[in-house]
Amino acid sequence: MDYSRLLQLNRPLLAGTVLVGLGSIVTGGLAVSAAGLAVPVLEGFANFFAGMTGNNLGALVERFRNSSEVLRNEDIAKAAGRTVAKALAEKISPKYPDIRKPLDNFANEIEGYWLQWAEEAKTLNLFETLQEDQLYQVFSQQPEQFTEYQVLPLEEWREVVTWLFQQGCEKGVLLDTLDSYQDVIEELTGELAANFNKHLRQVLKDDANNEGKAFVGMLFDLHGATLAKVDEIRDYLPEIATRQDMRLILAAISQLQRPNPPAPATPWHGLGAIATVPKPPPHFLPRPEDIDELKARLLAPNSQTLVMTGQVQKVGVQGMGGIGKTVLAAALARDNEVRRRFRDGIIWLTVGINPQPMELYDTIAKTLGGSHASQQGESQWNAYLSNLLWDKSCLLVLDDVWEQREAERFVEVLGPDCCLLLTTRDARLIAGLGANGYELEMLDENQSRQLLANWAGLHIEMLPATEAAAVIDHCGNLPLALALCGAQVGVDKNWADLLTALDAAAVLDHPHSSIYKSLDVSVAALGEPLRRAYLELGIVAQDVEISETALVKLWGRRGEKQEYQLRRWLTELAQRALVFVSGESPQRWVSLHDVQQKYLQDNLRDEAGLHGEFLRAYGGGQFPWTGAEVAAEVYLYQRAAYHFRKAGEIEAFRGLLWDFAWLQGKLEATDVRSLLADFEAVGEDEDRALRVLEGAIRLSSHVLDQDKTQLISQLWGRLLSFVESPQTIGNQEELSLPEPYRYFWEKIPVVGRYLPKYAAPQQQNAKGATVGEIEQLLHQAQQWQEKPWFRPLTANLTPPGGPLIRTLTGHSDRVRAVAIAPDGKRAVSGSWDDTLKLWDLEQGRELATLSGHSSSVTAVAIAPDGKRAVSASADYTLKLWDLEQGRELATLSGHSGGVRAVAIAPDGKRAVSASADKTLKLWDLEQGRELATLSGHSDEVNAVAIAPDGKRAVSASDDKTLKLWDLATGEEIASFTADTGVLACAVAPDGVTLVAGDRSGRVHFLRLEGL
Repeated sequence: MDYSRLLQLNRPLLAGTVLVGLGSIVTGGLAVSAAGLAVPVLEGFANFFAGMTGNNLGALVERFRNSSEVLRNEDIAKAAGRTVAKALAEKISPKYPDIRKPLDNFANEIEGYWLQWAEEAKTLNLFETLQEDQLYQVFSQQPEQFTEYQVLPLEEWREVVTWLFQQGCEKGVLLDTLDSYQDVIEELTGELAANFNKHLRQVLKDDANNEGKAFVGMLFDLHGATLAKVDEIRDYLPEIATRQDMRLILAAISQLQRPNPPAPATPWHGLGAIATVPKPPPHFLPRPEDIDELKARLLAPNSQTLVMTGQVQKVGVQGMGGIGKTVLAAALARDNEVRRRFRDGIIWLTVGINPQPMELYDTIAKTLGGSHASQQGESQWNAYLSNLLWDKSCLLVLDDVWEQREAERFVEVLGPDCCLLLTTRDARLIAGLGANGYELEMLDENQSRQLLANWAGLHIEMLPATEAAAVIDHCGNLPLALALCGAQVGVDKNWADLLTALDAAAVLDHPHSSIYKSLDVSVAALGEPLRRAYLELGIVAQDVEISETALVKLWGRRGEKQEYQLRRWLTELAQRALVFVSGESPQRWVSLHDVQQKYLQDNLRDEAGLHGEFLRAYGGGQFPWTGAEVAAEVYLYQRAAYHFRKAGEIEAFRGLLWDFAWLQGKLEATDVRSLLADFEAVGEDEDRALRVLEGAIRLSSHVLDQDKTQLISQLWGRLLSFVESPQTIGNQEELSLPEPYRYFWEKIPVVGRYLPKYAAPQQQNAKGATVGEIEQLLHQAQQWQEKPWFRPLTANLTPPGGPLIRTLTGHSDRVRAVAIAPDGKRAVSGSWDDTLKLWDLEQGRELATLSGHSSSVTAVAIAPDGKRAVSASADYTLKLWDLEQGRELATLSGHSGGVRAVAIAPDGKRAVSASADKTLKLWDLEQGRELATLSGHSDEVNAVAIAPDGKRAVSASDDKTLKLWDLATGEEIASFTADTGVLACAVAPDGVTLVAGDRSGRVHFLRLEGL
């Protein structure tokens, strides 16, 4: 290819690389970097470039065109070369196993080819032909569309790729002629044309995680600012609105170049989300003095010690029931200063007197967008949420906390930049938590008059002084009581009748006597049958919202009123402050203050019977009903277990768990976590068949979390093994478990005796269960015809009760390595997502994520004491980790190729690594330094193992050899040559028996002699 054509191709390619790279940073496309150069500076600006004006684009074009002093072509070439190499190594090379090695070697050289070209073209201004429409095309798009920007058309990509392969052939890296690589060239051309931008984003992410050494500085230089100005830029950016035009950022950065004072900051509208925070109630009464005082306490900066040790700020609001704590906390959570401080959102949790911790944990996970279905039990949730919240800035609001332990469980999971706000009636709870307490007083006289006037629909000056004062006295200045009385005047327009009723009401020896008195008067003012309907709300669980649809079912079960009349009842109850509603009819949701709920439960008659009638109403008068027969909606799916239990019909609910229509409906209306909660609701009992069904759903949770329609296929694939044959459906036979699992290594000669032995699971039947239950469920599932589905003809998925205990999910790419700690209770995994994860094997939960590598993690080993681990990576380094603290202790550098394997000596003080650079290295883990390089292999070293005495090591290589090394001298002791490359090796506990595996699939059993 002649130089002029190469110039024509590379100019738009490298210019496009910068445009896409810049967009990746400013649209939040990069991960947080260790140096804080990427997302921490520009996070939250996902739509930053939307709505740009022509003048601004023109200014940016000029900035590009005149960037030769700050923008280095070699940096751009490095980014483009590394991106193409990544696409070849990860997407194309694995498809060609016979030539994968030379292709991988070629990928390692691509960056160098471009750097060489960039050196020759260092005087070239890549942007002298840049047009404004190119910038419009890039920066007018949303982030999710950003990767669609076409850097080069397909034909020009083909020319670039061909040029690269020509370089590889000419330099001897690729051993054949250019013609022999045409298929690979076509594959890589297509991949780059479709996904170059995605690969570039990953390259920039890897760079950001590697302290932004290569490209981040280059892209900031594009704005005429050096890395030394990053802190100053940070001062400007948080004040820029997320959807403002380019003018703001250009003006802010230009101020760095001039002595003039900066322009006034533009208010930032990127506030923390408040989707879970209750809306202000009708006739909301602001309490600015209380808000200001609470806000000052909540936003007060932690001491340096608190910041460094990760302790969290805790603020508690204490006061009696009905005094307005919840309303005040919600108003505080909606304050813009508070939302700006907690940029990742405010999460509201109503705890209540009978909390459901798993549901509350689930709310946190859903609010933050986490994948959480597979969490099981307190300990798993604790680890999962701790990891999820670690890097978040959130305010967690716990409303109506009764027990200290219920607050402590959330304190344990908060990240260092999170805060906790709780409301409670018990001042001792705040003291026990060591929180910053705030006691909310009752309303003063003027506030009480204002709230009373608001609910009565009057201006405060229009309140009758005598009557209002008397009502306030009856209400004890409590907001809930005042709302009830004011609402009654607002509806009935009669102060005299209200006072007469309050005077006649019984004086109760009750902590909420004034509220109960107001409730008695308000309920007595209702006509029948509305009074009866209101009292029936006592069947609603504490701190739970009920849907308008469910109330229509409850109130309409007798057929006495039309639906529109029942909806009017709900409107009137809301007008009288007897309920609180959200949303629009006919999809409103109804909530009750906990004092109102307690009042209703105290006045409930025939509780079990009413719960039963409510359930019967869903079946059109029939009960029990099946999932196909019931007119279910989301509230029933959410709360069915509660109502069945209260009705004394838990066995009928247990039957629903064998009803496929119910299972599918519940899953679609809620999620897999809620579905599993139904099985937990029936308790731990001897119904092993039900536990088998629960286990099948739990094993499928990672699938169902993504695609709810796969429930049917998952159940067939996992439960078919519990049926003797598909033709036995309908026969009532005892349910038997699968055959005991046989571990493959039991048959391996010689070394089999050194490997783990497990007792075979006992053959036992599910007490009280028959094959018929599973067969009937599968038969029901087979009739499901809502959409096409795959029906397994054999038991093709892992069944519950077998050797698979659970699937550990968390990595975002392939898992390449795993090591189990000596105590057998923990494991460490390494992945292509550049991270390691520490797992609790007994609980099946993630304990920590270990980040630090800038490329794939290829191997991991755990020290004999179980406290440290060493990881190997394709980034040419090893890292030493403290597993107890979850932190990096040292980086071991020295290899010139990706590190493929690592082994730790029995003394825990040394390690040996194997690399694609054809060497092994011996390391001192205590000093973090290299002790020796073991050279002798003529190709990549794939594996290494250390003998039990720690004196010798065995290595396996693609040069077809196994080599034995003396670790004291670094000398090669012996060598064995196989017929093909050797991929793996291990030394038995006797120190003389070796096992190795080669590329042909052959396993070699060897014994060391002459030692």
